Amino acid sequence: MFSSTRRALSLSSHLVPVLLVVLLGACPDPEGAFNDFGNRIPDAAVIVQPDSPPFENIPDVSGTFLTGLTNDLIIATSSPPVQFLATQTVDKSGGKYMLTLSLQPLSVATREPVGSAIAYAPVEVADNGSFTATVGSLTVPAEADPLPGNLGPIVASNVVIHGQIRSADAHCGTVDGMVSMPVPTDLGTSHTTYAGIRVQPGTTGSDLPPVVKDCAGLSPDAGP
Repeated sequence: MFSSTRRALSLSSHLVPVLLVVLLGACPDPEGAFNDFGNRIPDAAVIVQPDSPPFENIPDVSGTFLTGLTNDLIIATSSPPVQFLATQTVDKSGGKYMLTLSLQPLSVATREPVGSAIAYAPVEVADNGSFTATVGSLTVPAEADPLPGNLGPIVASNVVIHGQIRSADAHCGTVDGMVSMPVPTDLGTSHTTYAGIRVQPGTTGSDLPPVVKDCAGLSPDAGP
């Protein structure tokens, strides 16, 4: 369930569509100081895992979640995030909290499913709700590319999600990885974030709520 920024591409060129979580806050805090330090180090990808206390019981995030992924390049064009419907299952039978994700890309134009769902192996969730999911490869169909001048599908490898469960209805985090098509891009150094919010199974299109792209976009009561 749940950097230094380098813009190597000119905004006058076609920007690379890229995937989505760091906590964005307006007030100074230790985490912000750490991120500021990371921003002064060339090519340093800052991974934020919130220092949350352990849950008495980790919220059950099984179900269907609307997931948005974005980064600084997409934000700069005012394009919407890449969107997915995530089918999530939780297994506690082995004494550990194991989360399994399956991502279904959504069309930018209609918010209906396009292409095939992408399923990944279970990942263990820590007592504070944090998890690191190595999802490996990810291909997003051209119809789900939110950038102007759509250049075709987004193909990424070595994708890793650093997530944090905030409640039974929300998780969020950051995303690392390398985009190879249509233009090579490092997701970590372009500050890629994501957030997932619960929706009713079967909800698509205009019935979907607004997409959330990072932890800052979640409601204040969405986590510990």
